Amino acid sequence: MHWLRNSSYDVEPEDEISDYVKQIREMTVEQVIDTNDPLAAISYALHKGKRIPALESMILKDPYQAVEYAKLVIQDRWKEAEPIINTDELARSYYNEFLDEKENSEKYRYKEGDERMSSQEINMRWLKRQAVETHDWTEDELSEQSVYEEENEIDRVADLAKTPEGLEAIASNPWEALVYATKVLHGPFPQGEAAIATESGYAFAYAIHILKRGWPEAGISDDDVKNVHIQE
Repeated sequence: MHWLRNSSYDVEPEDEISDYVKQIREMTVEQVIDTNDPLAAISYALHKGKRIPALESMILKDPYQAVEYAKLVIQDRWKEAEPIINTDELARSYYNEFLDEKENSEKYRYKEGDERMSSQEINMRWLKRQAVETHDWTEDELSEQSVYEEENEIDRVADLAKTPEGLEAIASNPWEALVYATKVLHGPFPQGEAAIATESGYAFAYAIHILKRGWPEAGISDDDVKNVHIQE
């Protein structure tokens, strides 16, 4: 689905895979290259279950996507990506934390002068980046049918909400509850907050875009959302 998915790639249940991701699965490597989209490249590699060397040059342009490829596809250290990963403190910290969790992985040195972040700080900053810094959820992005979002998702959720049964279903589904709050109501959806709070990425987006403050019930403090730039 969209950037708010806790995992940004093709790892959702089959019935939740977007049309665009299904299209990526059917592409040739050359067609994926033509998309010039590192997210598409990672999704394609995940579907194939292996590294796709021909796609790696486009992934290597972005330190964050390089970390995701190392973690999700290579599942180990990716030495070729370390120069680009090393340019960004958060990507570097996330990469190091991933390697620290692997017992048999060759370790990657922290950059001289780095102050190691706590796991909680890394995770919170990574989620915040996913929620607002990399992909501002705009109508234009939806209309372009991104890797994560079906073009008609807002209309689908809005139609579902027209009946009491549909609204109840939305309230129990974290993704649909977030879509309903942010793109249909453009305001709080108390009935769906319990579901949204179960998914940390969704909860961050809800706190930032809807509550515009911390959300203690979801483990998000005022400091976590303070001074976040939001592009409407």
